[in-house]
Amino acid sequence: MTSQFQIFDDRVGLKAGRNTEPFLSQVFRRDMGGGAFKMMKDLSAPIFVQGHH
Repeated sequence: MTSQFQIFDDRVGLKAGRNTEPFLSQVFRRDMGGGAFKMMKDLSAPIFVQGHH
């Protein structure tokens, strides 16, 4: 059985996971392989459950 969860341990994922502001917007280059890069945008918002992040 495979897990339905993915751990994001890259710089963008870690910053998004640690953010407690109402939202976080990030722009970064993703390596697509073969020397190709693509400009990506990430918009994330924290989730709080009973006051815990």
